[in-house]
Amino acid sequence: MPSRLVRDASPTYLDRLPNLLVPDNSDRRAMKRNTFPKRPSADGPSLGPMCSLRLTPLFLLATIPTRAHSDAPTPTANEVPAEVVPVDAAVPPTAPGEAEQSEAGGARGLLAAQGRHPETSPEPQGPASARAPEPSSDRASDPNDLERGFSWLPGDARVVSRRASASRDTPIVEYAFGPQAQGSLGAEFGVFGQRWPDLSLRFGMYAMIALENWQETIVFPREYWRGLIGFSLATSLDQLARDLLGPGSALELTLVIGHESDHRTDAPVGLDALELLQVGQVNFATHELAAQLPLGSVGRLQVRVQERLIVGSAWSHAPAADLGLRFFALDWLQPVVNLFGEVIVSGDAGIASCPFARAMAGTALVGVFGELTPFVSLDTGCGKGLLYEERGSHVSGGVRYSVLRN
Repeated sequence: MPSRLVRDASPTYLDRLPNLLVPDNSDRRAMKRNTFPKRPSADGPSLGPMCSLRLTPLFLLATIPTRAHSDAPTPTANEVPAEVVPVDAAVPPTAPGEAEQSEAGGARGLLAAQGRHPETSPEPQGPASARAPEPSSDRASDPNDLERGFSWLPGDARVVSRRASASRDTPIVEYAFGPQAQGSLGAEFGVFGQRWPDLSLRFGMYAMIALENWQETIVFPREYWRGLIGFSLATSLDQLARDLLGPGSALELTLVIGHESDHRTDAPVGLDALELLQVGQVNFATHELAAQLPLGSVGRLQVRVQERLIVGSAWSHAPAADLGLRFFALDWLQPVVNLFGEVIVSGDAGIASCPFARAMAGTALVGVFGELTPFVSLDTGCGKGLLYEERGSHVSGGVRYSVLRN
């Protein structure tokens, strides 16, 4: 049954008891003479004086709670009882959204009473310790994933990674065919890092073995191979990159100290050992400047310029440039385009300088276990390692894999 709301309680028997016992002043005078007027009563038979004396304590008990719990005047016998109305009829139904609008209106009224504009006045803030700081846009889109302070094995050896570079010296797992087979097995990772508010340092190392066929057309490369090993120290200028290039950008200086050793699996008779020592053993120091620029939600652009100084070899130095473009089509599918150009300048009059260029286009498949990139490449110029005298252009198709995602 629906609950009922009583607007105004009707007088009860106990509430009418004072008027019943002592109706008026004439009755009071009659009580002094131990007589009581014998007039008919609508509420019941008349009572004698002894009954009124015995009911006096009940009269007191009936009036005490009424005076203690209610400030409203006690209704008299002549008042008509109020109508009893159900709650469902007293409270009109609320339409959807009216409760929220009513609460919002009450909040605006409270703000206006406090002298604040409802639309522009901020909500009162609690203590600073109770409010979680909101990350700024710079920090939220920060390409540098290194934690503040010192850390071991931070992952990548650089903020602007070179894993997507089209260079044949990129330490990565790669296989390509066309018209001969070539492949590499390598990796680059950070050993430790240190980050401050405005910049960070990363110390890393890399190693790679690259194999290549020149005459054989078998699937597995085996004729020539190169071994590379090196260490790097990368300095990321985080604050300077945000000031010059905007939020989400990176600017990095890197120094690389490395060694390259070139070999042939089955050395033919008449191979000049002196030439092998002069050209096939390379010690170098490379300084690089790399930048990364976000292209909104479309993708990002990476640019790298470097100068490699070669020591103890017939080569003098090798300037190079690298350009990489990645499109964020989906979280797991990202088209990439990479361009690389290099000139190995000779320091010996008997050896010509060696230019090389390569263009790659593919689609990176990003997953939990790394990144797999099928690609098509076009390279032109001289060969790598002991194939420096060979010239030509090749179209190849292959795949790359990296445990770390770019």
